[in-house]
Amino acid sequence: MANAMKSSMKRIEALLIALLSFPLVAADGGGGCGEHQPGNGDSRTWTTGVLPQAEGTPQPMSAPWLSGPNCWKDLVAAAQACLRTPQAFGAFDERRQTCSLSGGGRLELAGPISTPAEDSRIYVATDWRLWGPHGRVCVTGKLLAANRSVVDVEGKSALFESSTLTAYGVTCPDGRTFRNDIDGVDPTFGALWLAGRAPGVVFECKGKTCTMSLKGGAAGDTPIASCQ
Repeated sequence: MANAMKSSMKRIEALLIALLSFPLVAADGGGGCGEHQPGNGDSRTWTTGVLPQAEGTPQPMSAPWLSGPNCWKDLVAAAQACLRTPQAFGAFDERRQTCSLSGGGRLELAGPISTPAEDSRIYVATDWRLWGPHGRVCVTGKLLAANRSVVDVEGKSALFESSTLTAYGVTCPDGRTFRNDIDGVDPTFGALWLAGRAPGVVFECKGKTCTMSLKGGAAGDTPIASCQ
């Protein structure tokens, strides 16, 4: 049991590192839409909506909040609606920096990513954005500081902030903040995270196949783009 718990905590730490360690960039104001332009890898030019400002006392990631309707699930659903597909598939360019997706969408990264060995797995830390088939940016993920990142869906943003390797909070677009390290958190939070039921973003590569997932949506772990 102890070994299983240690293994679970190591995986939680790895996933949180992937979530909260995008390269440092500056944040811009404005909306997340616009005509599709070929990317040059400079994510400093990528825009997000107005960053939410935390209001009031942080609330716990309790069982009702995790299992019921919440702001993060709303953003995941909005992302899927904008992309017009539950999950898109595609192929990377030669540099493995952009990926043309099925249905006309596109995944764009701030820089090229390496290809791990066939049987290995890596968690990719990079700024990213997803274009929909209609020529607009649907979702953008950027780092604002070493422990602070934003996920924007068509101008509505959620802010992720970590205080330790396994403790973090989410600030909703309306300013409400929910944390996993205060009284009232669901006691099975670790297991729920591993099952994809807690908010988060994970971009992982297994061999040459890389998948972007939004964790904690209505369906739990929600893969939205997969490229190879």
